[in-house]
Amino acid sequence: MGENPSRNEQLAAYELQYHIRRMTGADLPIINKIAEENRGNVIRIQADRNMIGDSSRIEFDGRNLRLTGSDSSEFGKVDYQDEKTFPKAEYELKGVLFAVYDFLELYCGVRFYGVAERDTFYPEGKSLSVKSKDRIFSPPLEAFRFIHLGGLLKYRAMYSKRECALWQLRWRMNTLYGFANHNQYSIYYSYWAESANPNLAKMFKYRNKDMFAQGYDDKNHPVDPILRESYPNDRDLPPQLCYSSQDAVNYYANEAAIYYRGANVPGGWLNKRGLIPADKTLLPKFKGLPFFYPFQGGDTGGHCLCPRCTERFADTTKDDQSNSKFQFVADIAREAARVQPGAGICTDAYISTLHYPDKVDLPDNLAVTMCLPIYSWWHPTAKLFQMEAYKIWIEKEAKKRPLTIWTYIFSTQWDARFHFSDYKPFPGLYPWKIAGIIRMFARDGIKGIFAETEFRYTPLEAYVVSRLSYDPELDTDKMIDEYFRDRYGAAGDVMKEFYREVESAYWNAENYPAAWRENKKVLLGPYGAKHPYWGTGLQSPDVNWALGTPERMKKLASLIEEAERKVVTPQEKANLSDFIRSIWQPAVEGEKEYRLLKIRRSSPPRKIIPPVMPDYAQGLDSVDWDKAAKTEPWCGNFGESAKRECIASVIADSKNLYIRLHDPQAPQMDKDIWFEDFEVLFHGLNSKFPLYQLAVSPNGKVVQYRYDLINDARNMQTWDLTAEVRSLPKKDSWTVQIAIPRAKLPPAEGGIMINFMRASSEFGSLAWNPIYTKGFVDGADSYGLLALNPIVFQENQLDLWEKGQHTFIEDDPLASNGKTAVAFAGNSWAVKYPVPRHFPAGWYDVVIRMRTDVPADSGNSIQLGVWDFRKKKNRAAVNISVDGFVGQYGDAVIRRVYLEPETAIYVGKSEKECRGCKIFVDYIALTALPESHSPEMTKNDLGDEAAGTAAP
Repeated sequence: MGENPSRNEQLAAYELQYHIRRMTGADLPIINKIAEENRGNVIRIQADRNMIGDSSRIEFDGRNLRLTGSDSSEFGKVDYQDEKTFPKAEYELKGVLFAVYDFLELYCGVRFYGVAERDTFYPEGKSLSVKSKDRIFSPPLEAFRFIHLGGLLKYRAMYSKRECALWQLRWRMNTLYGFANHNQYSIYYSYWAESANPNLAKMFKYRNKDMFAQGYDDKNHPVDPILRESYPNDRDLPPQLCYSSQDAVNYYANEAAIYYRGANVPGGWLNKRGLIPADKTLLPKFKGLPFFYPFQGGDTGGHCLCPRCTERFADTTKDDQSNSKFQFVADIAREAARVQPGAGICTDAYISTLHYPDKVDLPDNLAVTMCLPIYSWWHPTAKLFQMEAYKIWIEKEAKKRPLTIWTYIFSTQWDARFHFSDYKPFPGLYPWKIAGIIRMFARDGIKGIFAETEFRYTPLEAYVVSRLSYDPELDTDKMIDEYFRDRYGAAGDVMKEFYREVESAYWNAENYPAAWRENKKVLLGPYGAKHPYWGTGLQSPDVNWALGTPERMKKLASLIEEAERKVVTPQEKANLSDFIRSIWQPAVEGEKEYRLLKIRRSSPPRKIIPPVMPDYAQGLDSVDWDKAAKTEPWCGNFGESAKRECIASVIADSKNLYIRLHDPQAPQMDKDIWFEDFEVLFHGLNSKFPLYQLAVSPNGKVVQYRYDLINDARNMQTWDLTAEVRSLPKKDSWTVQIAIPRAKLPPAEGGIMINFMRASSEFGSLAWNPIYTKGFVDGADSYGLLALNPIVFQENQLDLWEKGQHTFIEDDPLASNGKTAVAFAGNSWAVKYPVPRHFPAGWYDVVIRMRTDVPADSGNSIQLGVWDFRKKKNRAAVNISVDGFVGQYGDAVIRRVYLEPETAIYVGKSEKECRGCKIFVDYIALTALPESHSPEMTKNDLGDEAAGTAAP
């Protein structure tokens, strides 16, 4: 090295010395000056500060080997054992360091397969010779290349900070420009209110409400968790900015200029909590590279509702805000260039903003990152929609500006943990598929990739993404073959076959529900339609374990057994043990748990149908609990017998839902909430978020939370249901009474999913409905149904065949809510309600509120019914005369029918042809019948016909 080496040069020398020692046992000295009489073979590590980006050079010159590259001229002594002295993984030029890693990999055969030191592979041998071949290299994905380790904290804690720091450098990660993440905080600290953080409170100037999204007063809407830290009790806190506010545009243009000039803003990029002095450079400029300041709002699900915003782009919806958002960001970029030439803005095209903004003229100083959850591209419709959006961006903008990718290299564990009770899934492995996708990105001119991973479950996929992001020309098949050979020795081919078997199952649309792959217009998942640009939450237990068939699991088990016989060295055995512990053993346990759970869950979720009484004048004081509906005795979380005979009583009037929770034994009065409490938890019928929790301790403490899952980010915040709550402990029992305003419940169309729980440090947790997991939020898809008869499904909750072409939603002053579903009378099954998977089975009367313009007195009729998808036959079918439904809404009734998942209520076509005639459906309503209803009929003895009546 030179006499005053930079941190990059020092670490490069230490790393080269260390790895050569590991390979050969030779300890090469590191020197700053060479004496003439001692000259031998020399490896020169030297920065070339004329090189751009992360460029590097490997040159052979006689007895000299030169490893040179770009460098940020960051000086200071490097302690090889202290990661705090290493070059940073981001915002530093590191070409000279990367030259060493390139030399070790491409010339010496070293492989950095993972985070831990034991994950580095060295070829056998005590001597080292390399082929003299010069190399000059610049990564084509120059903006950023970053692999996020991800996963639970307990797994990340397996690695030391030093291991993580070296892993990032050895994998050639860097961020030089164009990376955007959530960065919409500082404007609140300056122009909304004083932050609760004293470091940020001093930023406040005055309130400028026009800068922020309108329409959220007293809504306590979900906001970014970092903002909630600053404003924990602010119910008016807006979730986003006003995209038509010139003041907001000016604010962020000025913030970009401040960063361009070498300073920073407390609350701004990389200084979110205001701990770093404002004069410190956090976002450096690099010679020959553009500068972009990141702007991106939080995962909140809200947007401005002010007249200016709604009029500016009338087509803005919660699912498509591209034009509105990108016009705002374009305005910021133009203003930034005006106040500070050279400054640009980078932002994300993310779910509701991935669609190309076709009404916006994008300025040149704007960089865009497309967010694509490619781990779900096995779903043909998800891939279809997302590839279509991606290709439009590429065609229109790839030659005009830097386009980059934020992607998600998850496995099935992600969906299992965040969406489905944290079950243990069949794995999702796809290294060959992901390699093809990354190479496509590189061919299309993508300038950067940020890969969000759960490294524990996708280590090979992350490795492939990392190497191809740095050098897309690498031979993918050779790279993957090396991985298996180096990691598992003689068992490499066996493990390769294991991966091939899993990938062929996971990435095969034929292994998923037929309706999902056949519907090219809607991205379908376990709970119905999903946003086409966000393919998470697809791997439900039933869907996932359809991949892990007994035959496939048996084959995979035999491959693991064969691999265990073939691994030889301690390292190979350790590598296989890591794989089994992280990926295979959870799958083995998961298969057993799934089969057992399927038996347990064969009984439908419980339901309770509280009577609706005349209003109680004195609220809780006047409730007649004897008339309330009672729950069955409770059980343990996993369905085991309960140690307490707790019970809930539920009754309602037009204003409140009244709940009485009773434990026949005395509580522990000295315990705090969570260690001794009753809890009520509920969510809407068609989604388990938002989920509401109300907990009561014996001493009367009440805690209320709302949980949201927005773009797979779980958000918890305090909530106020304005409930009246009473805790009535006695020496021999404990009773809690609660009155929740019905206006505070989720929309009651179809009822709500609810659970009652009793938690105690003495005997554990009890529940009305078993949740089959330890976490009450994770188990929310196992709650029971609370139905206030009738259960109504409005027109927007019905399944319309080819909506917009053969069916429509139209305004209708005759309909109950002013809207109706319209279908042509000649199309059968155009309007239906498929009973969802989580809907409690039982006996119901069905009312279809409808009208028609089929002529009266024509002898015509319309078929209505309930279809059984399993048996492929009608469970009920009635022909209703059109008389009485012409020009006016009436109730067509199907009486006493057993509804359960895999059945559907449908509106058929008219019996006689009536060209151009239509059927109008206002809603479908269900009245749940007592379980003792119709004892002569059983679920297994259902006729094809049910009683039908018409009542206009």
